[in-house]
Amino acid sequence: MEFDWLESSAPSGPTVRDLDVLRDEVRKRAAMLFRLGHERDAVVTRCQQNLRWEHGEGSLIDAEIEDLVASVHNRTLTLQP
Repeated sequence: MEFDWLESSAPSGPTVRDLDVLRDEVRKRAAMLFRLGHERDAVVTRCQQNLRWEHGEGSLIDAEIEDLVASVHNRTLTLQP
């Protein structure tokens, strides 16, 4: 006897949407830390540590964190008077 519900149709790895959600999470966290007055290097370190805590070593976007934080930092600098 076969059971159709035993077959998984879930993707084996992360989807593009999953990666976009992670990137958005890093941007939001970086923006919050900048508003709290943290320096750029501290924000990068904090975002890296949070991702490693939540998703383990070698997170899929670990290499992108510095660029994501830099983009938020540059945008924050242009908005300040």
